[in-house]
Amino acid sequence: MSSDQLKVLTTVSSEVEAEIVAGRLADAGIRCMHQAGGGAAQWNPGAAVQIFVAAEDLDGARVALESGDE
Repeated sequence: MSSDQLKVLTTVSSEVEAEIVAGRLADAGIRCMHQAGGGAAQWNPGAAVQIFVAAEDLDGARVALESGDE
């Protein structure tokens, strides 16, 4: 997965929530990456975290997260 093909799927409030989202996506067979916001936020465990997926997986990832909300 190269960075020029990544799209932001969602932004979550913490690294813990990012791991939960990553687990849901993995269960659906979708690879992802996550990264805390830039600057000092990288060192704050409570900082917002962006979840990235490959552009071609974006729609499937959205469906996977929506179906997990039930």
